[in-house]
Amino acid sequence: MSNKKNTLKVKIEEHPNKDVLSFHLSKRVPNKSKMQNFIVTADEIDNSLFEEIGKIMESLFEIEGVSDVTISPYEILIEKSVACEWEDIEASVLKVIQEKIAKKDAIEMKPRASMTEEERQEILYRVQSFSFLG
Repeated sequence: MSNKKNTLKVKIEEHPNKDVLSFHLSKRVPNKSKMQNFIVTADEIDNSLFEEIGKIMESLFEIEGVSDVTISPYEILIEKSVACEWEDIEASVLKVIQEKIAKKDAIEMKPRASMTEEERQEILYRVQSFSFLG
């Protein structure tokens, strides 16, 4: 029996549209359905047949500045408002991934191409700080 803690790897991908980031996951997003891809708007969350996915999407839409969310089995694509900056949103998105998908697993973040090591450490620190706030 192994005592090694599982790790969810998260690779952040930038897109040509600077208001969009993809969070690629090494673990399948919880999904009770056979569907591979789906899009739910904020207004449709209460009517969603996908209870776990609905909870993840609801948490992501609660983040100030998130305007669109697309979830695939191994990817969460976030579009932010033009008026917001990723530095204000990214740690909150990772916190949702930690709470709703990784749960007790550790997160290993592979930074996006333009992110410095200092920025990556700051985001991870913010995610861990949120974990202790209850």
